Amino acid sequence: MKKQRISTKEAIILRFIENHYNGDALKKFMDMSPRLDKNDLQFLRFLTSNEPTFNQRLNNHRETVDAILDLKSMKKSFSQVIPILQDYAERSSFLSRDSVALVTANICAKALEDYVLSSRSQCGQKSCILLELKMQNELAELTGVVKKLVTMNKFQIDSFKQKYFEMNFIPLQVLWHFHCMDLVPFTSYIYQFSCSNANRKEVIDHIKSSIVNLLCSLSGIYCPGPENASGTNEQMMDVEEIITAGTNQNNTENFVILGMKDEEDGLLQLKQCIASDLISLLLCVAQVSSSSSAGIKSCAKNCDGILENIIDRAMNNILSASLNSAPEVKIPHNHKDYLSLLLEVPTLSADILEPFLNSHFVTTLSYKPHVDVYTAISKQDAWTYKQSPAILTSIIRSMLVGLRAESVVVLKNFLQKGDVNWKLALVCVSTYVNCIPEGGSHMKGLVDWLLSKAFLNCNRSLLIASFLIARQCCAEDCAPWFPNYMSWFGTAFGHESSWASQQSFEFFIQFLTEVVPYEPPACLRVHIDKPPACPQSSFFLLGDYVTLAKTRLKDFNEKIEFGVFGPGLTTEQDIEHALTHFETHNGEIAQTVLSACLFHRQHFEQNFLRKLLAPRVIPDTPDIKAKFINKLHSMGKISHSVYTKYQETCRAEARIFQG
Repeated sequence: MKKQRISTKEAIILRFIENHYNGDALKKFMDMSPRLDKNDLQFLRFLTSNEPTFNQRLNNHRETVDAILDLKSMKKSFSQVIPILQDYAERSSFLSRDSVALVTANICAKALEDYVLSSRSQCGQKSCILLELKMQNELAELTGVVKKLVTMNKFQIDSFKQKYFEMNFIPLQVLWHFHCMDLVPFTSYIYQFSCSNANRKEVIDHIKSSIVNLLCSLSGIYCPGPENASGTNEQMMDVEEIITAGTNQNNTENFVILGMKDEEDGLLQLKQCIASDLISLLLCVAQVSSSSSAGIKSCAKNCDGILENIIDRAMNNILSASLNSAPEVKIPHNHKDYLSLLLEVPTLSADILEPFLNSHFVTTLSYKPHVDVYTAISKQDAWTYKQSPAILTSIIRSMLVGLRAESVVVLKNFLQKGDVNWKLALVCVSTYVNCIPEGGSHMKGLVDWLLSKAFLNCNRSLLIASFLIARQCCAEDCAPWFPNYMSWFGTAFGHESSWASQQSFEFFIQFLTEVVPYEPPACLRVHIDKPPACPQSSFFLLGDYVTLAKTRLKDFNEKIEFGVFGPGLTTEQDIEHALTHFETHNGEIAQTVLSACLFHRQHFEQNFLRKLLAPRVIPDTPDIKAKFINKLHSMGKISHSVYTKYQETCRAEARIFQG
């Protein structure tokens, strides 16, 4: 009876040690856990007294565990941890009958799972951006141990990867760190889930959320980070804690790896490195060839899905925050948006990067809620480059610098489809002409193309687009193409323009009339002072528009001051311009003068003609001024009575001169 009891108990104890061994279990076993009281331990020694091999195994193993546990209160470097861990693994291997490389892989995998991944509970969310500083150091220590063991052929990396792939919600920094240390490539982690039959959508969603939070933080948008984390989790497995807790105070290599030499700049630098490395990798993997295997194609599809999610969610957050922020809100010092980081990656070719930037640009132009054209007409003077939030102009600048002239093609195509967020579109225009050296020239070409298409097809949307873009460029002082609105409008729609046909003018004046309620006063003044070229049969339409514009200016309580050739010019300067044009155009009266006599009659008669018809001695051979006056009289712009009186006063002036 006693022998049967002994045999059964022996079998149970041996099976427990052989099949269920791990560091924690053995420690509890050897520290007299509740399952084995003092009598049980004495009985175990009795059972093994006749088995010296097994007894020696236990004694040697206990000595190794004690040696490792003694490191808890000491600061050990890699070189001090590795020999003890190796000895520990060799003895454990002998006891458990596993290979040394497998034992070390299991220990390190358990350390990562139980210790580093406890950051989830500290962050209070699954998509924590960075580990707190203490855990970053522990992560560096752990990967340092793993790298050393790999070089010594004492680490079964495939076994470690298998356990690594089974871990849920690994912090983004850990994924990046193991990738950078050439231990577990980031894309291998994604590939594993792409080939897995199990539904691991949550893991991919976790990666998406983590990357989005990281990218938003780079644009100055707040995301909870390690500085908001609570204290470290103390409920850890003792043996694995030892491996990661030994920090060498004299070794700064880990801090260089993690970008933490200076805490504030280091955190920022670390975020930038993670963002740049991971997005670059996703972009490259997403561009696989059609001949790739099904697994690789699935991995590429997952990578592409992550990138699409980044564009959608990250840009939505950034645009929403920037549109709701005050213009004076600045990006924190040394911050770079993630697109500017990608532009600095030499391995990203234009073929890979441009589609990504193009998608960002289209997302920006189509961002909802849309800002319509009427709102844009009335408010666009507040949407200049300098008045826009730096968060917004920074990321738009990165898109446009990467796309260059291609962005104008994208904008042109998008404008033809409609549904444009005009506030963002005009900020893009302002950013383009300010940040791209040839930006003004490109926008001039775009505006001319829009005008041509608009008049050719009587397309009101394209006509409005051309005006909004031209005004935006004028607001940015984009000389010589758009020096100011008056100059551009006069050149584009003056007497030399090609849009003065009956059909084109009626289409154009209908547009100007339609937007009068939304026009800023400055633009109305320009349209009145420099009215567009008009076919004689349509003067009544132009007259109706000028009357409407004047009425609208009175609504603004604006003082109406007109000059024939524009506000700010004296009457003498107007006359000089008129005579110069008359002389250089073979005796043709400037359209501006003809329009003034029709639409600014009071100013024309009381100021312009009064100065022009001042008494003088008319030369025997008529000069330019005499010819100009005679031409105006012949066209009916100077009444017969006024002209007769002018002739009489000039003859009287001549008699006085002759004495």
